[in-house]
Amino acid sequence: SKNAFRISVGTSMHVVNLRQFLMKIGESFRVFMSEEKYRAQLKFDIEDIPEGIVSTYRDILFIILWNLLTNAAKYAEPVPEPKIQVKMWIDWKKGKILGEVKDNGVGIPPEYIDEKLFDPGERMARLAIEKIEGTGYGLSSVKSQIDSVAGWITAFSAGEWQGSRFAIGMPVNEGAGLLRRSRVFWILAEKESLEGGP
Repeated sequence: SKNAFRISVGTSMHVVNLRQFLMKIGESFRVFMSEEKYRAQLKFDIEDIPEGIVSTYRDILFIILWNLLTNAAKYAEPVPEPKIQVKMWIDWKKGKILGEVKDNGVGIPPEYIDEKLFDPGERMARLAIEKIEGTGYGLSSVKSQIDSVAGWITAFSAGEWQGSRFAIGMPVNEGAGLLRRSRVFWILAEKESLEGGP
């Protein structure tokens, strides 16, 4: 998609205006859903993310959220009124960005709510998802990425057709405490975070 939010992928921490970065992801995903004809109503709650600069694994956060959002859109599509809810916040005591992506879609059977869900190539063989495209490697990739930066991901579902919820946690530091540079640096860092520069 020519309007999709593009970002060069890396595993370093970046200085980023997290609130604006997340806002851009939400806006870009709405464009993506429209282009792909997904019907889901998206609620993207970042009210608890403060304005200002932080340091985090920006690229990995993008990959994780985009993957979870895409899954939510796909697996909520079969229900009459698909909905996706995202909520993000920061726990400064734990040094973590926390978030959850919920949908009201096909759900996950109890036997898959364990490590099996994140196994490479694992895909539930069931009628509810047989017409939904997927490889079984998306969640495995997400878990691998988030594990690589000392983060975590957990899945919850009450069962088939009960929707699903994925909770994540990733390291974050206060940007001002890490990088006390010139005003020009801050402006460039913020501009880079929004434009997806290296």
